[in-house]
Amino acid sequence: MVSTVSHDRQAGDKKGKAAKPDAERSLLARAGRAAAARAKRPAAPKERVDYIGRTRKYFQGVIAELKRVHWPGLREVGVYTAVVLLTVGVLAILMWIFDTVLGYAFHFITRT
Repeated sequence: MVSTVSHDRQAGDKKGKAAKPDAERSLLARAGRAAAARAKRPAAPKERVDYIGRTRKYFQGVIAELKRVHWPGLREVGVYTAVVLLTVGVLAILMWIFDTVLGYAFHFITRT
């Protein structure tokens, strides 16, 4: 006959729970003692934050980053501006056309 009792179970354990190895028990006990020691220890004082130094470092980083940026020349700015204005103009004309057509269609449908 085959036994269904686990080999990890202790001889006197009637609930069928597996036995914890000695290393695991000592680790849990050590962790419990460490947590208790931390609870008794007063909290460490917070360090002062150097806001002026941090702000100065931030702006130095910003300036360094801006020096690496490729700034467009006057001709490129003119070309990009013309493209934007042309695109806005074309879209405005298209919206005007659609608005006019849909306005006439709505007026035609709702005529009473």
